Amino acid sequence: SMLGEEPTLRSDDFQQTIDAMAISLYDWTKLIYNAGMFAKDGRIMSFTSEGNTKAWKNYAAVSAAKVALEAITRSIALEFAPKGIRANCIQAGVTVTRS
Repeated sequence: SMLGEEPTLRSDDFQQTIDAMAISLYDWTKLIYNAGMFAKDGRIMSFTSEGNTKAWKNYAAVSAAKVALEAITRSIALEFAPKGIRANCIQAGVTVTRS
């Protein structure tokens, strides 16, 4: 929660969530590319959620990460395309989890 309920969301919660859920896609993509491990016609898939455009209570850090993930995926799609690597970010629908 951003207000009221303890513990409240902190700046580093945003940073850690965005790093783990968005920036890491680029990190992994670059590592695999540099290692020459992509197939000639490679694919990268990421998964977003409705929280990318909709405000949900207790979802602020994940929402920010999903938007960042979409932007990073678009950039990967553009910049790695000449190397035969395609990238897409999919919003498949609601998945109920324990979290």
